[in-house]
Parts: sequence; structure tokens; C-alpha cells
Amino acid sequence: MEGLSARRPATYVGCCCTALALSGCPQLLSDDFLVGMPAAGAAGTAGQGGAGNGGEGGAGPNGGADAATAGASGDDSGAGSCSDGALNQDETGVDCGGSCRPCCSLGPFRDVVQVEGLSADDRYGPVLSPDGQWLYLSVVPAGGTEDLYRARRGASATVFTQLEPVPNLNGPSLEGSPFLSSDGLSLYFFSDRSGGPGSRDLWLATRASPSGEFGNPAPLPEVNSADMELLPRLSPDGSTLWFESTRGGGSGSSDIWEAVRSSGAGFGSPRPRSDLNSSARDEGMTLSADQLTVILASTRGTGDLDLLIGTRTSASGTFGPLQPLAELNSPEDDLDPFLTANGRELYFVSAREGDYRIYHAVRDCL
Repeated sequence: MEGLSARRPATYVGCCCTALALSGCPQLLSDDFLVGMPAAGAAGTAGQGGAGNGGEGGAGPNGGADAATAGASGDDSGAGSCSDGALNQDETGVDCGGSCRPCCSLGPFRDVVQVEGLSADDRYGPVLSPDGQWLYLSVVPAGGTEDLYRARRGASATVFTQLEPVPNLNGPSLEGSPFLSSDGLSLYFFSDRSGGPGSRDLWLATRASPSGEFGNPAPLPEVNSADMELLPRLSPDGSTLWFESTRGGGSGSSDIWEAVRSSGAGFGSPRPRSDLNSSARDEGMTLSADQLTVILASTRGTGDLDLLIGTRTSASGTFGPLQPLAELNSPEDDLDPFLTANGRELYFVSAREGDYRIYHAVRDCL
């Protein structure tokens, strides 16, 4: 990917990097999943008054000095920075700590295909690991109970191999709707095992490194109720947990709830997201990396589960009216969306071909 050829004047509209730590505008991880990295030592963006995101003779994240170490009066003294790993001054989006291009506008989703290599059983709740190498999901074998599985991605975004149960987490009970934290060290999921107060409760398992296995899980007592909780989603900074619940106090038969925690503390009391809920069934949300776009499933309108999309202007604000994702919805159930960190790929579940299967769609960077 090419860097900015000159320092952008005035305000940055955003800085973006993918989950694979590639620099530049969000890259598509479709047919060629292992896309080429920029050449090591390539020149980056010269800052005003000092070395910027790599500057001449230094590189960004791929082999040279960046603005954080090369020149005290680099990009950070201007209108924004893509090089210091923090959202500060005027830039928005994701600061990747190296040379990157401004965020792009994203087009509609297209090229819906079924993901291959995941067995012939019903599948739900797909999420990618932060490095993009593993797909976590739940599988319901014929005559069996729902369990947590994972599969390794091959050379394509739609072909996976080595499907296997996630060690240490499954039992005779139901386990489903997995979600990995942005550092890959925490796995949230639902289970109806004993130890929780409801018919389905949220549980958490952790591990010491992304290459290790998860230890024994524990319930999340601060968010569980005597009703049903499932489909957990954690914000990139780990401060907010979203989930579906059938508890009272919402708007419909099931609703989106959120619980917020302070640094190092447990989650606070959950509250319903009235901007996302309706008198129908609302569930299974996914957020963009900047938390400004939400996609969820709902039965409002058609009676079947359809995917809806909404936006907001700040990560702490409320979402505007949700609109159907017409390019993705089918006459059957469409649910369990997962948006990749670059915002350009969506995994979701659909019954459009009879059984519940995982599908993949992409959208262009305009």
C-alpha cells in the first residue's frame, strides 16, 4: 500500500489499519487473504517540522523510525497523527501507530458466498480471531447439543480447514455465540451449564497468550439474570459489553443490552439500548472498529430475522434509525453478523439455502 505522498493540511478525516497490522486504507481479505506487506524500509509520510510517519530514510511500522521516535516536532504538532498509537488531536478512526492513509468511504456489500469447510451441521455465531487466522463459531450436530468450535482460515476468506472443538470449554450442556476480545485473550460465550442464574448465561474464559488454550470458564454474575443472555460482544477497548437478553425492562421479546465497566473493575448494571431495540426480537449486534456503525438482526418488519444497519456520530452517542441491509437479506432468517476490523468483510448466518450456514460478503473501499 502506498503512503500519503504529502502531509494532509488541516484535519485528518481518519486513520485506519486492519487487524493484521497492515498500513493504509482498509484492505480486503478476500481471495488473497495473505496480502503482501509494504516493502521494509519504504519511505513514509514526511511531517511538517520534523520526521513524520516514516519520513525519508526511515519507515513506518515495517522497518524504520516513525514519528514517535524520529523528531520531537513531527506529526503530533499538527492537525493529527497516524503514528503515535493514540486517538488525539483531530484524527478519527483507528490510529495504527505507523504510516497509514485516510479512511475511505465504504460501498454496499456484495459477493455473498457460503463459507466452506465447516461441516454439514447447523452453524451459528461466527467471529474471527484478531489475527484473522481462526474462525470461532458454534455447531449443532444432528442429534447433539450446541458446542464451541474453531477452524483455521486457508488462503481465502471463504474457505476454512481443521474444524475442531475449542478445548476446555464444551460439556454436556449448551455452549454457543463465542466472541473474542481484541487482544485474543478473553472468550465470551453463552452456556446453560449449572453455575448461572438463568436458562442461558454469559461465561468468560481467558488465556495467557493468543497461541495458548483457554482455561476453565466462569460466569459473569454482574450481567446475568434469571432469564436468557447470549450473543455477547465486547467493545475494542474492553469497556462495554453488549448482549441479547430476554429479561424484563426492554422493548420486545428479546433486546440488546449493554454493561459498562471502569478500568480494572467489573461490569456495571446492564441497561437496554432503546435506540437499537423495538417491540420485536432484536439480537446479535456487531460494531465497526470506530464504534460508529452497528449491524444487528431483528424480526421487525418482515417477521423473519433480517440484518439492519445504523450509524452514529460519536462512540458515546445514540444510533439513528436502523435500515435494512437489502443487499444481504433473504426471504429466510439472516442473523449473527460479524464485521471485520477493516469494516470491509461481513460474516453472518442465513437459512437461505434451507439449513443455517455461515456466509461471507465484502464491500469496496471507494
